Amino acid sequence: MTNEVSSKEVIHIHWNIINNNLNPNLYLDNTANIIISRLCILHLTIDDKYLFLSKCFRWLTSGGYIAIEDYAESKYGISNNDKKILINHVAVPDGKLLTVKQWIDLLTKIGFIDIQIIDLTKKWKLFITDRTLKAELNKTLEDKIIGNKKRIFYKKIDELFSNNNILGIKIYAKKK
Repeated sequence: MTNEVSSKEVIHIHWNIINNNLNPNLYLDNTANIIISRLCILHLTIDDKYLFLSKCFRWLTSGGYIAIEDYAESKYGISNNDKKILINHVAVPDGKLLTVKQWIDLLTKIGFIDIQIIDLTKKWKLFITDRTLKAELNKTLEDKIIGNKKRIFYKKIDELFSNNNILGIKIYAKKK
């Protein structure tokens, strides 16, 4: 189900990216100046990442940008334990993340230029550690309302970043 909130300048699109159910005919080519994706693409297989980003490329006007915040595999690689966390708690297919080089290669293959990647890992580590501590402090109240899933989720994400095998990144890429 697609949910849109729009104004004259901005259209917010929310859909189930895990099932990749966005209607490819819903948006016209060359109509978006910027597309922003936050922590969504990691839930797609490598093939679906390519398909989705190719759609984004088509939707962008010449000179338009895509801004992506997502995870990347660090230079240390992903351990088997990290893969289990990514699969079971983050819904990452096969526990596979792209490296920074693979992100650049994928976006370049699609046709994006001026690709810039910013490392947000330190900022994200602080955020996740703070969220983990707050979830632990509020566990009695939250556990009564929603159970312990949120607390477990934050603990697992904190574990991923503590292992230094996962990066938090922001990517900017331009359509020529």
